[in-house]
Amino acid sequence: MSIAEIAKKEKLSPKYLEEIVRALKKSKLVTSTRGAEGGYRLTKAPSAINLGEVIQALERPVKRLRVKDATLNVINQKISAGLESSLSQTTLADLVRELKNVC
Repeated sequence: MSIAEIAKKEKLSPKYLEEIVRALKKSKLVTSTRGAEGGYRLTKAPSAINLGEVIQALERPVKRLRVKDATLNVINQKISAGLESSLSQTTLADLVRELKNVC
């Protein structure tokens, strides 16, 4: 699909979407083809791309809460580790399946 098609379908700014696609392309999660039949495609099957990779590609790491209390800090570390683990174990295919069940 072209950026224009995706932007229209998802109601996003084409400029914003270009930034996202550029980051995904740089991380080799998508590839582009020029021409009439051109557009963007995933480089791997959706079941082979996890959400952690996508977040890392977008250079938006999972932010950890900053706390001064030692107990809260330990809890926060466990939450962050769990979140990172969950993201790395959830693929794009998993996400699509879950969204179909919700919608």
